Amino acid sequence: QVITGISSGINAEYGLSDVSRQSPQWISSSEDSMLKVGTILSVGPLCLILRSLLLNRLTVTQKWQQFSFDFLTIILPILLSFTAFSTNISAYITLLLLAIVCSAKRFTLPRSLDETFPLAHRHGRSFINSYRALVNICTVIVILAVDFPSLFPMAFHKRYTRGYSVMDTGVGSFVFSHALVSPESRHRDQGRSFLSRLKSALTSSSVLIILGLVRLFVTWLTNYTVSEDEYGKHWNFFFTLAMVKILVTATFCVLPFPSQSGVIGVAVGVGYQFLLSCYQLQDWILTGDDGSGAYNGGLLNSNRPGILSSVGFCSLYLVGVQVGRHIFRPSVSWRSHLTTLHTLSLVSLVASMLAWATHTRLSPSSRMMANLGYITWQVAHNTFLIVLSLGADMISAAQDHPRPASGCQQCPEGGKCGCVLGAVNRNQMFTFLLGNVLTGLANLTCRPEEIGAWGGMVVMVGYCGVVCGVVVVLSVNNVRTKFW
Repeated sequence: QVITGISSGINAEYGLSDVSRQSPQWISSSEDSMLKVGTILSVGPLCLILRSLLLNRLTVTQKWQQFSFDFLTIILPILLSFTAFSTNISAYITLLLLAIVCSAKRFTLPRSLDETFPLAHRHGRSFINSYRALVNICTVIVILAVDFPSLFPMAFHKRYTRGYSVMDTGVGSFVFSHALVSPESRHRDQGRSFLSRLKSALTSSSVLIILGLVRLFVTWLTNYTVSEDEYGKHWNFFFTLAMVKILVTATFCVLPFPSQSGVIGVAVGVGYQFLLSCYQLQDWILTGDDGSGAYNGGLLNSNRPGILSSVGFCSLYLVGVQVGRHIFRPSVSWRSHLTTLHTLSLVSLVASMLAWATHTRLSPSSRMMANLGYITWQVAHNTFLIVLSLGADMISAAQDHPRPASGCQQCPEGGKCGCVLGAVNRNQMFTFLLGNVLTGLANLTCRPEEIGAWGGMVVMVGYCGVVCGVVVVLSVNNVRTKFW
């Protein structure tokens, strides 16, 4: 039963809960547009700004105070945006903006744009850490919330074939956020041989492959029914991440031009879309060898969505590397940070226009196939969130006591503080897996589909508290679970 419950938790992350299996394969994008998804997921960065402004007014020094403060200003508002306020997100965003305006104090603007950015040396690219932690936190919240039909709206569920939804951003954001901090994006790959790079890729992918095999074994052992429409019969999310890492490493070994990774990524995405549209690859992914859509026969036909979508995710990863290389350039002044803000805003705008054009004129966005519409949407979406996170850091830097928007003055000193996002960022994979395990246990101990809205909210708040509490305890004790 425990194994079945944990498997249920893992499946929920990828839209395979009982509720999502009942959702239709096609839901009109008008129910959840690209703009609406971006608006909902912008709550996290807005909470960073509010947190930073409030922290400049309050004295929060004890670890339990830091944890409680972060839970109330970041975790709980994000949870409410996915649940209680999901049907009236515009009013919710307006309330957050009003709270930000009311919390603002006097700002200390630099006399010259060439002055040193206050967070440049001690905190590095703290806005990237904030963005990556927010992606993880949103994922952890959604994997359990999706099991509560009284809380989590159907419009947020994944589209099996095409369209936009909140849950469709999960795998794309995960791939993009990992690309941002890859060795290629941080200029740590120069001078390494082909074998050295390949060995490193296999080592970093081994944990993902093991997790994929464990998930496959558990679902087989428990005879747990999972949808095959997302990745296929045997394939899963972990295999996709491992495949993307290996494909990207092989690409850079053949084309050793990481500084042109964006161009390579665009070429891969356009070429992949050409095959989807002009050589009926899209139809084959949907219908298979016999035209029935069944996932049977050979390994390729049984897992065609998962295997082929890895090419699209590879394209997204390569573009993410290019964005990361721009972000990790030497940047210590206000001017350089404003330049980064301007560049990323432009990238997000152009990618949004391309996403709309490909979705309406070429082929609707499809997470199942990771087509060009989905790739451009994810580039636009994630760069938009990074822009907001950078903006939060810049607002924080202009205050009397500059600190990262997601942290405190103690953050750079070994992490011995109670800041939640900093703790999540130090143990990303552990946070994700802990959320999956607790989701499985929650499904074992109660029936979410039978619990009302108030009961579901109590469970969700307790669940978020346990996940965040555990990772903060690990962080306070300088425990890092990544060993590979």
